[in-house]
Amino acid sequence: MPVTVQTLSSAEPRTTYRTYGGMTMAARAADLGFKHGGEVQAVFFDWGDRVTAGTVLARLRPASFDAAVNSADADVAVAAASLKAAEADLDIATKTERRFADLKTKSHVSTHQHDEVISILRARTAAHGVAIAAVKRANAQAESARITRDESSITAPFNGIIQA
Repeated sequence: MPVTVQTLSSAEPRTTYRTYGGMTMAARAADLGFKHGGEVQAVFFDWGDRVTAGTVLARLRPASFDAAVNSADADVAVAAASLKAAEADLDIATKTERRFADLKTKSHVSTHQHDEVISILRARTAAHGVAIAAVKRANAQAESARITRDESSITAPFNGIIQA
Protein backbone atom coordinates (compact mmCIF):
# COMPACT_ATOMS: atom_id res chain seq x y z
CA MET A 1 0.00 0.00 0.00
CA PRO A 2 1.45 3.34 -0.94
CA VAL A 3 1.93 5.88 1.87
CA THR A 4 1.84 9.64 1.31
CA VAL A 5 4.17 11.71 3.48
CA GLN A 6 3.66 15.38 4.01
CA THR A 7 6.11 17.65 5.85
CA LEU A 8 4.60 20.21 8.21
CA SER A 9 6.19 23.48 9.06
CA SER A 10 5.59 25.50 12.22
CA ALA A 11 3.30 28.45 11.98
CA GLU A 12 3.46 31.63 13.98
CA PRO A 13 2.28 30.99 17.57
CA ARG A 14 -1.10 32.34 18.34
CA THR A 15 -1.66 34.15 21.63
CA THR A 16 -5.10 34.65 22.99
CA TYR A 17 -5.91 36.91 25.90
CA ARG A 18 -9.02 36.41 27.95
CA THR A 19 -10.30 38.29 30.96
CA TYR A 20 -12.23 36.60 33.77
CA GLY A 21 -13.95 38.22 36.70
CA GLY A 22 -12.97 36.90 40.13
CA MET A 23 -11.58 37.50 43.52
CA THR A 24 -8.34 36.43 45.15
CA MET A 25 -8.87 34.84 48.54
CA ALA A 26 -6.42 33.63 51.15
CA ALA A 27 -6.12 29.89 51.62
CA ARG A 28 -6.38 30.40 55.39
CA ALA A 29 -7.58 33.34 57.39
CA ALA A 30 -8.07 33.97 61.10
CA ASP A 31 -9.96 36.69 62.91
CA LEU A 32 -7.87 37.32 65.99
CA GLY A 33 -8.65 39.27 69.13
CA PHE A 34 -7.88 39.42 72.82
CA LYS A 35 -9.75 36.94 75.04
CA HIS A 36 -9.80 39.44 77.92
CA GLY A 37 -10.29 43.17 78.12
CA GLY A 38 -7.51 45.58 78.90
CA GLU A 39 -5.42 48.48 77.65
CA VAL A 40 -3.42 47.74 74.50
CA GLN A 41 0.28 48.15 75.20
CA ALA A 42 1.63 47.51 71.70
CA VAL A 43 0.71 46.39 68.18
CA PHE A 44 3.83 45.06 66.49
CA PHE A 45 2.73 44.61 62.84
CA ASP A 46 0.76 46.47 60.17
CA TRP A 47 -1.07 45.63 56.94
CA GLY A 48 1.02 43.69 54.49
CA ASP A 49 3.65 42.59 57.01
CA ARG A 50 4.70 38.94 56.84
CA VAL A 51 4.55 37.00 60.10
CA THR A 52 5.53 33.51 61.19
CA ALA A 53 3.50 31.18 63.38
CA GLY A 54 3.88 31.95 67.09
CA THR A 55 4.97 35.57 66.58
CA VAL A 56 3.41 38.00 69.08
CA LEU A 57 1.27 40.42 67.08
CA ALA A 58 -0.13 42.59 69.89
CA ARG A 59 -0.04 42.74 73.67
CA LEU A 60 -2.18 44.19 76.46
CA ARG A 61 -0.62 46.15 79.32
CA PRO A 62 0.41 43.36 81.75
CA ALA A 63 0.20 45.15 85.13
CA SER A 64 -3.27 43.92 86.15
CA PHE A 65 -2.55 40.39 84.90
CA ASP A 66 0.73 40.24 86.84
CA ALA A 67 -1.03 41.53 89.97
CA ALA A 68 -3.66 38.78 89.66
CA VAL A 69 -0.92 36.13 89.37
CA ASN A 70 0.91 37.54 92.41
CA SER A 71 -2.32 37.60 94.43
CA ALA A 72 -3.09 34.01 93.45
CA ASP A 73 0.44 32.92 94.39
CA ALA A 74 -0.03 34.57 97.80
CA ASP A 75 -3.31 32.69 98.24
CA VAL A 76 -1.45 29.44 97.49
CA ALA A 77 1.10 30.28 100.18
CA VAL A 78 -1.66 31.04 102.73
CA ALA A 79 -3.47 27.81 101.88
CA ALA A 80 -0.24 25.81 102.19
CA ALA A 81 0.45 27.34 105.61
CA SER A 82 -3.10 26.55 106.73
CA LEU A 83 -2.63 22.98 105.56
CA LYS A 84 0.54 22.63 107.64
CA ALA A 85 -1.32 23.94 110.71
CA ALA A 86 -4.20 21.51 110.06
CA GLU A 87 -1.71 18.63 109.72
CA ALA A 88 -0.15 19.55 113.06
CA ASP A 89 -3.58 19.76 114.73
CA LEU A 90 -4.57 16.41 113.22
CA ASP A 91 -1.34 14.80 114.43
CA ILE A 92 -1.91 16.02 118.00
CA ALA A 93 -5.56 14.91 117.94
CA THR A 94 -4.59 11.46 116.62
CA LYS A 95 -1.96 10.96 119.33
CA THR A 96 -4.35 12.23 122.02
CA GLU A 97 -7.08 9.83 120.90
CA ARG A 98 -4.64 6.89 121.02
CA ARG A 99 -3.58 7.82 124.55
CA PHE A 100 -7.18 8.22 125.71
CA ALA A 101 -8.15 4.89 124.11
CA ASP A 102 -5.32 3.21 126.03
CA LEU A 103 -6.32 4.98 129.25
CA LYS A 104 -9.97 4.00 128.73
CA THR A 105 -9.05 0.30 128.46
CA LYS A 106 -7.36 0.69 131.84
CA SER A 107 -10.41 2.57 133.21
CA HIS A 108 -8.38 5.74 133.90
CA VAL A 109 -10.74 7.98 131.85
CA SER A 110 -14.47 7.92 131.33
CA THR A 111 -16.25 7.02 128.12
CA HIS A 112 -17.46 10.61 127.94
CA GLN A 113 -13.89 11.96 128.01
CA HIS A 114 -12.82 9.48 125.33
CA ASP A 115 -15.87 10.43 123.19
CA GLU A 116 -14.89 14.12 123.43
CA VAL A 117 -11.38 13.28 122.20
CA ILE A 118 -12.84 11.24 119.33
CA SER A 119 -15.04 14.20 118.36
CA ILE A 120 -12.04 16.52 118.40
CA LEU A 121 -10.16 14.04 116.17
CA ARG A 122 -13.07 13.98 113.70
CA ALA A 123 -13.20 17.78 113.65
CA ARG A 124 -9.43 17.96 113.03
CA THR A 125 -9.73 15.36 110.25
CA ALA A 126 -12.46 17.43 108.60
CA ALA A 127 -10.41 20.62 108.98
CA HIS A 128 -7.47 18.84 107.37
CA GLY A 129 -9.69 17.86 104.40
CA VAL A 130 -10.87 21.45 104.06
CA ALA A 131 -7.25 22.66 104.10
CA ILE A 132 -6.32 20.19 101.35
CA ALA A 133 -9.26 21.42 99.24
CA ALA A 134 -8.22 25.05 99.86
CA VAL A 135 -4.73 24.29 98.56
CA LYS A 136 -6.17 22.66 95.42
CA ARG A 137 -8.52 25.60 94.86
CA ALA A 138 -5.72 28.14 95.34
CA ASN A 139 -3.47 26.25 92.91
CA ALA A 140 -6.28 26.15 90.33
CA GLN A 141 -6.89 29.89 90.71
CA ALA A 142 -3.17 30.58 90.34
CA GLU A 143 -3.06 28.48 87.16
CA SER A 144 -6.13 30.32 85.85
CA ALA A 145 -4.43 33.68 86.54
CA ARG A 146 -1.32 32.53 84.66
CA ILE A 147 -3.41 31.39 81.69
CA THR A 148 -5.23 34.74 81.63
CA ARG A 149 -1.87 36.54 81.69
CA ASP A 150 -0.61 34.37 78.82
CA GLU A 151 -3.77 35.17 76.86
CA SER A 152 -3.02 38.91 77.11
CA SER A 153 -1.04 38.57 73.88
CA ILE A 154 -2.22 37.79 70.37
CA THR A 155 0.06 35.38 68.52
CA ALA A 156 0.02 34.41 64.86
CA PRO A 157 -1.59 30.96 64.52
CA PHE A 158 0.28 30.27 61.25
CA ASN A 159 2.66 31.89 58.76
CA GLY A 160 0.97 34.60 56.74
CA ILE A 161 0.49 38.23 55.80
CA ILE A 162 -1.46 40.74 57.87
CA GLN A 163 -4.54 41.72 55.87
CA ALA A 164 -6.37 43.99 58.27
